[in-house]
Amino acid sequence: MLIFVVVVFLLSVLTGKKDPSNSQPTQQQVSTHQPVPEQVADPSPKVVEKPTIKLPPVTIKTTTSTTTNNVVIETVPEPDPSYRTWSSRNGKFTTLARLLDFNDESALLLKHEPQKLLTIPLSYLSEADANYLKANTQEVVEGKVIGFADGDTVTLYQEDRTIHKIRLQGIDTPEKGQDYATQASKALKKMLLRQNVRVRWVKKDNYGRILGNIFTEDAWVNLAMIRDGWAWHYTEYSDDLDLVQAERDAREAKRGLWADPNKPVSPWDHRARQKHLQAQRRIEATRRETTNSTTYRAPVMRYWLNTSTNARHNSTRKHFNNTKEGRMSTGSEGKACGICGG
Repeated sequence: MLIFVVVVFLLSVLTGKKDPSNSQPTQQQVSTHQPVPEQVADPSPKVVEKPTIKLPPVTIKTTTSTTTNNVVIETVPEPDPSYRTWSSRNGKFTTLARLLDFNDESALLLKHEPQKLLTIPLSYLSEADANYLKANTQEVVEGKVIGFADGDTVTLYQEDRTIHKIRLQGIDTPEKGQDYATQASKALKKMLLRQNVRVRWVKKDNYGRILGNIFTEDAWVNLAMIRDGWAWHYTEYSDDLDLVQAERDAREAKRGLWADPNKPVSPWDHRARQKHLQAQRRIEATRRETTNSTTYRAPVMRYWLNTSTNARHNSTRKHFNNTKEGRMSTGSEGKACGICGG
């Protein structure tokens, strides 16, 4: 028995077999494959909404005028064609300016940028400028301002005792009874009362007034009234681009009547309203007259009987209640008067 056990042990050693109960897995038996984790769908990406930003209106300067969505396109006028380049005889001086007025000694120019008045002796200007002056002569009256009708009309007195009514060209100020009419008139008086002025003009209006531009030694009065905020540019009768810009500047700076938070009523709108009211009054008066005529009742006829002659007179004649003897009667008593018909 002992021999059998020894033989079995030796056989197991020789064959390299081991006890299965004590065996460990070899390196080749260990799997290197790792389990694939379960695929989890990514959650939907979180959407972050940016707050809506309200952009301010954008101003684009161009030569057209339209409005699209949030973009305001502003019209920028082209330079006034009356502006030209002025130069000195020696060529050392040049400027872009507009001719306002001139006499035998000097020319008054309005410089383009920066805008200011220039007085230049004629002897200083080039030959081309001198020829330009000759080609641009206008009617001129000179005199002293002695009266004011309102903020845009003055009375001019000349040395030969001629009197002219001057209506400032291209501007319109508040009418009497409107807000700021008094202030506009005072502003004009402050500039012109008893001042010697020159008035350049082309024509008269329907009232016989001279339509012109008034100049003092240091001011173009028409422009100054608009620039200071006491007048509108009268666009119905003027396309002067300097006056356009002067009103725009006055509005932006809130000068004069433009300082009022309530939108001032233009003189032409005021006149239109007044005409409308007058038309309404005429219509109402006509309506009342028509109504009264349809309900008109002739006065009741009365009669007077002359008891001495038995003649009957009606109340339309002078003998009614005007005889020595008589009394009130009916229309059937007595004999009808041959003149009034009784």
